[in-house]
Amino acid sequence: MISILKKSAKSLNLLRLKEQLPD
Repeated sequence: MISILKKSAKSLNLLRLKEQLPD
């Protein structure tokens, strides 16, 4: 379960970075 949480956390972090970065 920990690995799944880490994967989800990474995906969320990537999405946040994409939102912060200008197109």
